[in-house]
Amino acid sequence: MKIQYLSKKDAKKLIENLEHLEYLDRKFIEYLHDNRDDVKVYSFDKYDIFVFGPMPALFKLHREGFDRYLIPTLYAVNVFWYRHKSGIIPLVVVDEGAVKPIVNGADIMAPGIRKFLREFDKEWYVGVLEPNEKYVIAVGLSLMSSKEIQLIRKGKAIKNLNRLNDDLWNQCLEIARKHGLS
Repeated sequence: MKIQYLSKKDAKKLIENLEHLEYLDRKFIEYLHDNRDDVKVYSFDKYDIFVFGPMPALFKLHREGFDRYLIPTLYAVNVFWYRHKSGIIPLVVVDEGAVKPIVNGADIMAPGIRKFLREFDKEWYVGVLEPNEKYVIAVGLSLMSSKEIQLIRKGKAIKNLNRLNDDLWNQCLEIARKHGLS
């Protein structure tokens, strides 16, 4: 693991690049702005985690096709859901039968999605809530729009990128603990 501090100028530029993204909630953008003077990047073999203030807020995968994009961490999505009952990205609710496969790394299949808390387009980042809507179990990339999912009702709907108990989740928890969060 390598830790690098982002300059205020680079942090501001990074946030400006995120501001135009329709799927990101404004409260999350405000949080990033409020913490732009304290941004650290934790680099690992497979991903980088961008920590704004005390929160591991964004990640970038070192995987072709994803290496240019900053994605909200499952940790940040859960914090905002718990504190504000708002999704910093669109959220779907899955049925009970989908939870275990998703937490084990499976992609989210259209038939397992029960409800949409916000409409979304194809290739937007989406959070996946468990059936009781208490916490988010995964963050993924939509392979279809919410309208297509409702219409087609079959096939892979969301590519699973960050899930409970994966390495990225565990690193975010460790970073949060180091910064006084839990």
